[in-house]
Amino acid sequence: MGKKRYFERGCLQAKKSYEIIKKNIKKNIKEILIFSSALNRAYETAEIFSSKIQPKPEINKLYQLNERYYGDYSNANEKNILSYVPEDAESSISFQERVHDIFIELLSKNSNKGIIIIVSHQKVFECLTNWLIGEKLKLSQGGVCSFKKSNKGFNYKIFDEK
Repeated sequence: MGKKRYFERGCLQAKKSYEIIKKNIKKNIKEILIFSSALNRAYETAEIFSSKIQPKPEINKLYQLNERYYGDYSNANEKNILSYVPEDAESSISFQERVHDIFIELLSKNSNKGIIIIVSHQKVFECLTNWLIGEKLKLSQGGVCSFKKSNKGFNYKIFDEK
């Protein structure tokens, strides 16, 4: 699939995500806070999403919401690529700690300000859901998952329109 086709698909998914959230938010929104991965494809999605909201909310670009960094494979031998582990690769534990720490920070600073929207990547959401609800949640591209704090932790609901 070419870059243009991926971009068009991403635009459509961002618009659908906005419609899902708009349709399913039942309370009066004081403020919408958007936090995005600093990687281009997530940030572009956040821009499309925010352009639908008036007044347009600021997008907070956070590298801590980036996908896990698997390292530079440019020096890998093609014959041993599966066993090659780049020296600069982010460990699974470091990745999980990074995601956990930024989520705690976002909640502690913003939980009473309105709706927090995070635009990120599959592994980031898998990490968050595993930590919040003890499950490895698979969310399809363009999918929306809502988390709400309860007395027993967090509840979630998936709005996954394909």
